[in-house]
Amino acid sequence: MTGEERDWSGGLPQELLETIGRKIPPGPDAGAFRLTCPAWRAALPFSERFTPVVMLPFDPKSSAEVTFYRATSGELFTTNLPAVRGRALCGSSRGWLALVDEATAVTLLNPLTGATKSLPPLDEYVTSVMLSPALMVDGRWMVSSVDGALRPVRLEDMRSVFFGNVVLSAPPESGEFVAMVAVPGATEVAFCHVGPGADAPAPTWTLLDTKLECCVSTVVHCIGRFVAVGCTGEISVCDVARGTATLVPSLDPPGKILARGYLEWNGDLLLVGSMVRTHDKTKRICYRNRVYRCGDILAEKPVWSRVMEMRDTTLFVSNNCMVSFGGASVSGLRGDSVYFSEPLYGLPEDPAYICWAC
Repeated sequence: MTGEERDWSGGLPQELLETIGRKIPPGPDAGAFRLTCPAWRAALPFSERFTPVVMLPFDPKSSAEVTFYRATSGELFTTNLPAVRGRALCGSSRGWLALVDEATAVTLLNPLTGATKSLPPLDEYVTSVMLSPALMVDGRWMVSSVDGALRPVRLEDMRSVFFGNVVLSAPPESGEFVAMVAVPGATEVAFCHVGPGADAPAPTWTLLDTKLECCVSTVVHCIGRFVAVGCTGEISVCDVARGTATLVPSLDPPGKILARGYLEWNGDLLLVGSMVRTHDKTKRICYRNRVYRCGDILAEKPVWSRVMEMRDTTLFVSNNCMVSFGGASVSGLRGDSVYFSEPLYGLPEDPAYICWAC
């Protein structure tokens, strides 16, 4: 085997890989290092080189420059991501962004490396289950307006019309994964299987009835299953291999909590929510944040239990995208804390706004 053909991903001592990993600065190079193979990924733990960042709104019709905010330092930095041009953000999962174009074709983008993976566009088979079904007319998606006339779906409306959120069963770099979409205004979800290699069958979307009484608000992947959450907090466990779903009536929302995010953490399903109240005299909105866990979603009668302490864990929650994730606390962030990308109501400086920590 020549030097050009040699595969350097295997055979190197773990100690050497860890030494190399420590010398790589945070950013795209560290991301590319972790993508090489499982051994290289293990040599560079995510928490050691990657700190949470927030992607700021971008204009898909202008340049491909995207600005990020680093939560640990308050730093803003800009990177060039050509894949965002002509596409709108419709979710994120496993560290990848889900972008959609006006044809509803989804592009998965790793913002650290620029790697992409394509998913098929939705079709009228999927959109038929929507509360207000979208129609393809002369190659463009249309929806009915209040007066009954058809209007085109704009790029900025793609997420609200077609995609509640997009969730992956595994990172795209693993080669094989399932993508699931929460279809707005529907009790069904759509999923597609992406196989490994160039010879894998082309992925197609399949509908699955969640058996929820109200529409699906978000989807989470937890211990090998997709979990669909209804708008009233109902839980349904989806088995895409069998094409079935099972309601979990014992997992009704605890108390009068207002759910703000669901996520999987160390095999547990977590619910992050707020207990809200309004003072009659002052009209001030006050709320306390709460975290609940379900230790085994596949148990005979799983239940929620209050989490009083998470030690060195930090949770991140977004109201707008219903996206949440957790990670080991890093320098600059508080452990045993929840970070929200926006307040529950209004603005933080609003005099009617009070937030108590968890």
